Amino acid sequence: MVPIVHIVGTPPIASQFSGAILHRTLGNGYCRVFANMYKEITIVQANLTSKKFYRGDRSFSYAIHSCADTNTICIAHLHRIYVTLYRDIHL
Repeated sequence: MVPIVHIVGTPPIASQFSGAILHRTLGNGYCRVFANMYKEITIVQANLTSKKFYRGDRSFSYAIHSCADTNTICIAHLHRIYVTLYRDIHL
């Protein structure tokens, strides 16, 4: 199998959590519809956010580490992964 990284841009976080009717919601206000469909054909999914974690006196972006982890899985298992990236993410 060929490893594939599918990166999808999503609406801003506030729009998604408000339940707004958006292009990616299929008219029901739920933005995870496509991500849930991809769970059936991917080995791992990553939902990249702006959150940070701290180790000692340094801060790290969860998004960067999540992306590195999912890419490692993709290559090691030669399988597809699905990554969602909020439009308003700040790394």
